[in-house]
Amino acid sequence: MLRTVSRAVAICDDCGTTASDEEANILVLFDAADAFKTVTKVGGPDGLGPWAVLPAVGLVCHDCHTKRVCAELGHDWYPERPCLCVDGRLRGGCPERSQVCSRCHTVHTTHQRNGGVR
Repeated sequence: MLRTVSRAVAICDDCGTTASDEEANILVLFDAADAFKTVTKVGGPDGLGPWAVLPAVGLVCHDCHTKRVCAELGHDWYPERPCLCVDGRLRGGCPERSQVCSRCHTVHTTHQRNGGVR
C-alpha cells in the first residue's frame, strides 16, 4: 500500500538552507512544532548553533543570524594572528596578518592582493 504522509522541514527564510543534522542529512520532522523545537534548541539541529526567529524576516539559520548580528553590532574579532596561507615563495612563511570573527567566522587579512574582509 502507498500512502501520502505530510511531514515538516525547516527552511531558512534568509538563505534557503534546509535544516540538517551533523552528517548533513536533511531533517524531516513530524510537524511544524517539532521542526521549530528542533532547530531552535541549544546547539541547533547540526550542533553549530540554534536558529532564530527575527521580526520581519522569519526563521533564520545560525549562519544568517550571526551575519545579521555582526552587520548590526560589528564583528567580534579574535586577536590578530600570523596569516595561515601557504606561500612556498616566502622563506619563513607569510608575513601578513589575519583575524577571524568569533561569531560569523568572517576572515580579515592584511594581504595586499585579495586582502580585506572575506
